[in-house]
Amino acid sequence: GVWEQLKVVVGSTGNLGLSVGLAARALGMAAEVHVSGAAVAWKVEMLRQRGVEVVEHQGGYTEAVQQARDQVEREGSPLVHFVDDERSLDLLLGYSCAAFELLSQLSPEIQVDEEHPLVVHIPCGVGGAPAGIAWGLHCLMGEKVKVLLAEPTNAPCMILGLATGL
Repeated sequence: GVWEQLKVVVGSTGNLGLSVGLAARALGMAAEVHVSGAAVAWKVEMLRQRGVEVVEHQGGYTEAVQQARDQVEREGSPLVHFVDDERSLDLLLGYSCAAFELLSQLSPEIQVDEEHPLVVHIPCGVGGAPAGIAWGLHCLMGEKVKVLLAEPTNAPCMILGLATGL
């Protein structure tokens, strides 16, 4: 079939690589996940058990993503797609769909308006998923929603990115 001709490549140390790799394999596509030295062993093993090619890099997350991006550019094949967590509008908009699910779980008797905003706490890693979810919530609720991002103090990727302009 057509799916077997396609390949998806992603750079990740965590959930994005796991979800993209497993989804691609479930659809019959080839999948390649580039991981940094900080990748969690059980995630790497699960990917390999499901037929995902895992490429390990000794450096950090940034190196793994850049190596994956460079490889796809070198191959230049229209049948290979790089899922770019840092630069993809499609991925951001896909994440925004989670706002519908979040709002469907909101009890109807809870009053939400500009005087009583909905405050949503979202865990944050690199920031792609939280940004998409926040955008989706903003599109659906405007000023009636406030989003707070929480990230680990030992891995402050989002705050460092904002502070340095990366």
